Amino acid sequence: DGLSFNAANQKYGPNGSIIYAVLSTKDDGNSYLKNLQGAASVLVQAEKDLKKKTAVSIADCIAIAGAEAIESIGGPVLPVQLGRLEVD
Repeated sequence: DGLSFNAANQKYGPNGSIIYAVLSTKDDGNSYLKNLQGAASVLVQAEKDLKKKTAVSIADCIAIAGAEAIESIGGPVLPVQLGRLEVD
């Protein structure tokens, strides 16, 4: 998702497209895919809940989840600035 950023034209980057790619992938019994789809569904619900209180995008939710995952395994606390645009 974030690796698509093009510094030359300031386009692409973390826009939430990975969530929609994971959710639209056909489930072929792959347990890893099933786990990813479950996590993606949790992020979509979190976005819906957060949107009731603040302007947040699915891309913001992915960034927050990534920062929390790093912290949960003993990594540093990473500040996350909100305001990422949704996938077009």
